[in-house]
Amino acid sequence: MSRLSRFRSRCIAFLHDVYFDDVEIYRKPRSSDILVDSHNQDADKILRDFGFEEPHGSRHQFRLPKELSEAEKKARATQAAIHLTAAGHGTNFDVGLLCHAARDAAHAEIYGNRSRPTPAT
Repeated sequence: MSRLSRFRSRCIAFLHDVYFDDVEIYRKPRSSDILVDSHNQDADKILRDFGFEEPHGSRHQFRLPKELSEAEKKARATQAAIHLTAAGHGTNFDVGLLCHAARDAAHAEIYGNRSRPTPAT
């Protein structure tokens, strides 16, 4: 392997570490399905705890059951995103799925009476 190839490999590895999320939660285009791409086994457990299922033969992708209402899907997706982030998993979340009540409940469950974390300035 040439020096240039090794340099490129290190750069790509660095970019992956900086910008790559462990979990991506999004709505399937032109569908009511909420999907999750997970790249971390610890995150997979949290997703299962909130009712996400792995479709047969689909490794590293989860979905919420179709029989859930839209409100319930958004609540579960929001709760999962908050718990994943609190557990230290990089989480990319489609804000169109945000349920404010579920967000507040998840924050209260995780952080108790402490104020919500704010980004460092």
